[in-house]
Amino acid sequence: MPNLKTIQTGKTKIASVTINAVGVDPIGFLRHNDSEQCGLWTKGDSWIAHSGAVGILSSDGIHVNQDRFGEIRDQAERLLELTDVSSQPMRLYGGFSFGDHHKARGAWEGFPAALFHVPELELEGSRRQSARLTARVVFNPERIDLEQVRVQLLHTAESVCKDSREHCKENLAGKETVGLQKKEDFDRTIWQSMIDKALRYIGDGILSKVVLARTQDLVTKHYVNPVDVVDKLWKANRGSHIFLFKPDRDSYFLGAAPETVTRVSKGQFQATAVAGTASRGQDVKEQQMLAEGLLASAKDAVEHCITRDDILTRLGTLVEDVDAQGSPHVLILDEMQHLETEIKAKLRQGTEALQVLEALHPTPAVCGFPRETALHFLSEEEPFERGWYAGPVGWFDTDGDAAFVPALRCAVVHGNSWRLFAGAGIVAGSDASAEWEETNVKFSSVTKALAENRVEMNA
Repeated sequence: MPNLKTIQTGKTKIASVTINAVGVDPIGFLRHNDSEQCGLWTKGDSWIAHSGAVGILSSDGIHVNQDRFGEIRDQAERLLELTDVSSQPMRLYGGFSFGDHHKARGAWEGFPAALFHVPELELEGSRRQSARLTARVVFNPERIDLEQVRVQLLHTAESVCKDSREHCKENLAGKETVGLQKKEDFDRTIWQSMIDKALRYIGDGILSKVVLARTQDLVTKHYVNPVDVVDKLWKANRGSHIFLFKPDRDSYFLGAAPETVTRVSKGQFQATAVAGTASRGQDVKEQQMLAEGLLASAKDAVEHCITRDDILTRLGTLVEDVDAQGSPHVLILDEMQHLETEIKAKLRQGTEALQVLEALHPTPAVCGFPRETALHFLSEEEPFERGWYAGPVGWFDTDGDAAFVPALRCAVVHGNSWRLFAGAGIVAGSDASAEWEETNVKFSSVTKALAENRVEMNA
């Protein structure tokens, strides 16, 4: 039996119906249900895909005292006040910029300081669990009967499922490999200068750590659908959180994040502190050797402790019953290995997921320590706009649950232009050449996924 819910918003309501969607694939679903707004969020074999928007929450971040987290919370609370308490929770998908005063311009046109969508179509499933599709529509109950809306939604949901099952990948005959061209690479002398200055600040005790990033601009010979790229990214990075978000007709944002900054389920909080990096190695023996070296590295231990301890400090009075691993373990990803500590806790009564997220962002894993000093250093030294890079992306719902990751190893896409972002944590003992190579490896997550696609020769 389909699940129907209604949410009253002023004179209108949002009606939704959920049905089984056996055999519907998230990538095929996104290709077929092409919309100005869409998204994909995966971890391992579990996924959520969405298309369209019946509601949008946003913050432009222009005003000096504007709080983008607070604005989104307020907008969500107004929505929650008008929600039927007997209905299932409704998720909102999107993210926040890295900094407080971000402006949606240049490469970040279409990405305000905060943006979330209430999807028109929402597909959720996993390898072990059949998909379920939710369809929504906004209607005026004074003009149309709820039962009529219900019938229309059922028809829509069933039609979407049928069409999505039949929508297969196109045959690759008559296609050619993507042509990649570097439009502009990051000036290595600037990178060296940034790190030299960071190490001086660290040596003088002004900073303990700062996370410096660089960009890589690519142009493809033909248009490549970012949905196809994120499909490749997902298959190659099962240990990472893969994300895709399309805010409007002309833009995409996608990437592969190794860590969780905030996950809340029924009042239980989880996060992972990820800092300290080594190569994956060419085989199992080398991978084990590098992992042991990572665990024994004093430099990486310091970097990791800074991140873990700051997260625990900032959780402060927001949580209770904190459970953090006593020592880190090695997180093994496709190209790299990291030190990881899992942190669990219980939210205190009256604490919301977005409040915790605001307290934690930006962690030392994406910014540095002390936070304000590191933020000032980045604003002075990095010669590009971070935009949503390293900002928290994911979802929260009207029942208090949430899942957010930092937007790392990512790219913002406009047409054939791809701007990639990758960063490295700088602490005492860091070497500019080694950190340059580390960011090259991090770029490769997206570049490999991009290069593996094929496009129409006459595109």
